[in-house]
Amino acid sequence: KATGKEKAGVITSLGVRKDKKAVPLLKPLMTDADLVVARESVSALGRIASPDALEALTQAKVADGLKAEVLESRLMCADALLAKGKVDQAAAVYREVLGAGNPGGVRAAAVIGLAKTVKDDALPTIFEMLKSQDSRSQRAAGAALMEIKGEHVSRAMVDVLGSLSADAQVIAIHVLAVN
Repeated sequence: KATGKEKAGVITSLGVRKDKKAVPLLKPLMTDADLVVARESVSALGRIASPDALEALTQAKVADGLKAEVLESRLMCADALLAKGKVDQAAAVYREVLGAGNPGGVRAAAVIGLAKTVKDDALPTIFEMLKSQDSRSQRAAGAALMEIKGEHVSRAMVDVLGSLSADAQVIAIHVLAVN
């Protein structure tokens, strides 16, 4: 029965409490005419991070202004899956969110999550981002490389070093120094 800020506050509380029973109630609110209510519903589903919440976020048809928030909430669900040891499920979400055209910050978080889940299998994606001309992607690739340890990673980085831009070379050398 609440409206406006009060309704958004109730929704936020449901998310903070991780109330899984609230998912069916929150799902339709992601398209509420009140953008604050819609945004808080998306965020609450990400905090709840149940399989049903992830499914609702994956199927969400939201306004363009909320698409980044949906992706961020899906990342929260993937992080929760990873924390529960559901590595394959988490990796699948990270791969989906990593898709081209998604905002840089979301892609950065997704590649780091992917490195945490699939380790060496993430290297081609990480090196692709490191070779890009986008500085955010390069920094994210460097952070992802920090999640994967081993001499084989260092050798692979040395192999691509010459093909990197000067900025990406600095990132790669830093990773080499720390690894």
